[in-house]
Amino acid sequence: MRFHFSLANLNEGGLIRTEDVTKWFLGGMKEAGHRVSLGVTDVNPSAINVFYENFEDHAFSLLREMRKRRVPWGIVCTERITGNSFNNMTDPTKFCGPKYTWRDRFENFTRAARMADFIWCLDPGSYEVCKAELNPNTFLIRAGYTKGLVELTPRPEAEKDIDFLFFGAVTPYRKNIIHQIEARGHKVVYNEAFVPTYLRNDLVERARINLSLLMNEKWLIPSLSRLTFLISNSCPVVCEAVPTEPEIEKYATTVPSAVYVDQCISLLESGEYDAVARANTARYMAEMPMSQIMWGIGLKTKTALLTKEIADPSVLF
Repeated sequence: MRFHFSLANLNEGGLIRTEDVTKWFLGGMKEAGHRVSLGVTDVNPSAINVFYENFEDHAFSLLREMRKRRVPWGIVCTERITGNSFNNMTDPTKFCGPKYTWRDRFENFTRAARMADFIWCLDPGSYEVCKAELNPNTFLIRAGYTKGLVELTPRPEAEKDIDFLFFGAVTPYRKNIIHQIEARGHKVVYNEAFVPTYLRNDLVERARINLSLLMNEKWLIPSLSRLTFLISNSCPVVCEAVPTEPEIEKYATTVPSAVYVDQCISLLESGEYDAVARANTARYMAEMPMSQIMWGIGLKTKTALLTKEIADPSVLF
């Protein structure tokens, strides 16, 4: 099968934030034997086009044109659906972009989901909602292992000069946890803005333990892209547990929020963080090969598209 990941609907921030998840998808799909291409501003009429969920109003003219031309396309839903928004984000002052709130983002997603030929969900809760209410051709993608994410070089302990590292958006909730760890006398590195991949990777290689923190106290899912990247590279990571118990958390050191700081420091002081990470990654590789996951997703998507009239049926083979 031939797929094309189109980033045409994303703004500059979206392009930056989807780097790891795109490497993850492309790696797993190629390992499954699919042909995959990538475009920043284009769609491919001779492929099954895939968009990440995040549609501002201007994107719908493109989606309607694709339907008119019978070019197949689907959506990757990365967020947790909570009522009439994502991730319990109902505050009208919280923006995803210029004049674009979380509620706007969710409403545009539901519009696009009903138009799409298929939806790929990364969260089981969103999968249930999408399949029942938005699009019957909705499929759940498990967070598997692919060599496409492996890009770090392990460093000896003598070269590790960072006790704890957090990369990603630094919200007030996250900063509070970081400051608690700092107050216990440990070096924590974080950046207020997104940094280039080469710098992020250098910091991760120098860190003893990575932090996986929720965006706020109401958040229901961890960062899938952060965890798959860190676990795939055998990096020690302490993950803040969520009640939804996502599968990927089995392959990290996952602890409740109430004891998160204590458990981070306990793991550091034990000196066992690298050994724990290597064991978790070995299980992850054995139990969750992305090649098998994406082979199955490809088959389900093909079955759904065989019921539709598409301009170039050869993309299914």
